[in-house]
Amino acid sequence: MNDPDPAVRALAVKAKAFVGASVGGKEVVIRTHKDRADKYGRWLAVVHFRDATGDWSNLNDDLVENGLAASTRSGPPRCEKASAEARI
Repeated sequence: MNDPDPAVRALAVKAKAFVGASVGGKEVVIRTHKDRADKYGRWLAVVHFRDATGDWSNLNDDLVENGLAASTRSGPPRCEKASAEARI
């Protein structure tokens, strides 16, 4: 959250609060796309959590749907398979 743009920082604060409210205290499954962090120390991952009904929800998709993240995917969503696998 060290972006010089105040609007970007404000969005990051909202996204952080959304993540805490969504997954705090819940069962979470994290699927990384690589076995290591990138050169900036970041990990690319899909995060699933059990929602209030006990179903698995995709945090990545929830962030995009709520305008708190942008998707860079092209073509069909790749998270559908991971979501199905998480339900098993």
